Amino acid sequence: MAFYLLQRFDEANLLADSTPSNVCSVLQMSLDQITAGDYAKARWLWCTKVLKIPNDGTLHDLMQDVDSAYLDHLPELVTFEATVSSACQSPLCPRPQYTKSKRYRHIVARNPRQFTQADFDASLVPIPEDCDQIINSAALTEFGECMFQLKSNLFIDTEETLEMDNVYVCGRIRHSQKLDAKSHPKLLILNCLEHWERDTDAKYHLPARVLSFGTMEYALGAIIYGNGAHFCCHVFVKGGVLFYDGLAKRKLRWHLAYEVTLPDGYLVNQL
Repeated sequence: MAFYLLQRFDEANLLADSTPSNVCSVLQMSLDQITAGDYAKARWLWCTKVLKIPNDGTLHDLMQDVDSAYLDHLPELVTFEATVSSACQSPLCPRPQYTKSKRYRHIVARNPRQFTQADFDASLVPIPEDCDQIINSAALTEFGECMFQLKSNLFIDTEETLEMDNVYVCGRIRHSQKLDAKSHPKLLILNCLEHWERDTDAKYHLPARVLSFGTMEYALGAIIYGNGAHFCCHVFVKGGVLFYDGLAKRKLRWHLAYEVTLPDGYLVNQL
């Protein structure tokens, strides 16, 4: 619904210049059905054509998050490429410095409760991590196994041990520089849920209304809230704020721009 409202009030026309795809076509058909007031048909189109839910009369709970239900199916709108350079602190690392390219679908907001341009820039720097460069047998013989880290052969999802020889990696801390965007998404998604409990003293959610990312500027379009069973949203249109809750008796309400507060019982999922 946030996507529909942004289109409806001409705040964003993301599909106009998108690369034609089956999913984008289904999305446009779903939006057209919402415009016609047929919400059930819009939901049916998305569920059967995109989510591939069987149309056989079986009941489904539709318990999915925003990513799996929507964003994962729209890479042409949300993905972007960036390079990141990193350096390992260990003098024994076989590859102390390198630059790699990655595709991203969102940026994880480190300080999501009061999100400024400075917070966004800080979120573009990956968190330091253990260096995973593999150590060869010659280095193991010369410096000893105790200087490196034995790579786990435990598959975390199933807790099963994988059949593999002992593999050692550098294991020291690797620091990365700020992401260097090589392309820009039409829809910049900020993942707020991962660090939402970081600062529980902040009562209000105060995101910046405009963010600069590389050569692009992005205006705040919507805030998506979730409580584990239901989603609702604030959508920023025409200088005001629309609050939508599909389960409420009055589904749409206008709010003043300075009255954007968290609905009771909800957390911010995405910006």
